[in-house]
Parts: sequence; structure tokens; C-alpha cells
Amino acid sequence: MLDIYLLPSVYYSATNKEKLRNLTLALEQILILLYNPSYNVLKIAGSIGGFKQSDESIQNNKIRNSKPFYIYDELSKELIYVSASQRDMAKILGISDNFYKYKDKQVKYLGQFIFSGTPLNSEEYSENILDVETFQKLVKDIAKKYKKELMKQVDNSRQASSLKLSVRIQMTNIKTNEVISFNQVT
Repeated sequence: MLDIYLLPSVYYSATNKEKLRNLTLALEQILILLYNPSYNVLKIAGSIGGFKQSDESIQNNKIRNSKPFYIYDELSKELIYVSASQRDMAKILGISDNFYKYKDKQVKYLGQFIFSGTPLNSEEYSENILDVETFQKLVKDIAKKYKKELMKQVDNSRQASSLKLSVRIQMTNIKTNEVISFNQVT
């Protein structure tokens, strides 16, 4: 025999959804333990363990739950790519998807690209959406230039440090009075 209980309205008002969910799960768990139905493979209320979704269902859920992610080129002032989600964009670029510092407009990816979870001002940025391959090639080319520029800066920094640590030496040939100058690192 199955008893049915009516709940006071305080348990199912919009503000107490969590209470109602917990109560429902508790009642479900009691019924599972009490009746141990053979058709109920999962013995824990609210559990989805063992539940199999089709690939199509998984893809539909991803699309439904994802938020578009916008990539802008700061130099050309253009919206150049829109991905289905932040994770998809990270996969396309081959970078980690926890790049939160780049989502802030103050830090640009490769010194040029702005990532945003929302569209930016359409008066400031025009739209020039690239296909995936073109977008990947553009980012790859910019990355090469960016790395080359960073290496120049590192080399210049090393040279400057080397000059700070060096002593200027002049040698004079006594017979010919020829002066040779060079830097010697101490």
C-alpha cells in the first residue's frame, strides 16, 4: 500500500525550491529503501550514475548550456571569431580554458586579442568573422611574431645586464700605439 501526503504550500513556493528538492529526494530514498523496486537500478535517490546519454544528446546539452565567446582583434578593431563556448575557443587555439586574465579587457592575448563573454560595443568594433582555419592561422602567425618580439626583448635585456656588469678595457700596443677597446664581464 502506498500512502500519499499533501505538503503545505510553504514547501513548494518559488523561494523554497531547494527545500522541496531535498524533501522530494528524501521521500524518494525512503520509497527506494522500503520497496526496493527491481526496475530501479539506481538505489540512491537523485543519482544519475549509470545513466547513459547518446552522443547526440550530449552535443545538444552542450549547445543548449554553452554561452558564446567573442574574440576581437584590438589592432584592426574587429570582431574576428565567435565560438560556441569558452572551452571550444580554448580547444581551437590549443590553450588552457582557464585563461581568466585574458577575459579582462586590460590584458590582451598575444598583445592583440581581446576575449569576451559578451559582445563589445558595435560602434567601436566592426564585424569580420573568420572561418576556423583562417582564425587559427592568424593566431598562429601572431603568436610567432609575438614570441620573436619577446625573444628580442630578452636578448636586449641580457645585453643591457651584461653591459652593466662589464668593465671597459683599453689595451695599448706599446710599439705601435694602437688602442684596442673591449668590454670584459667581471
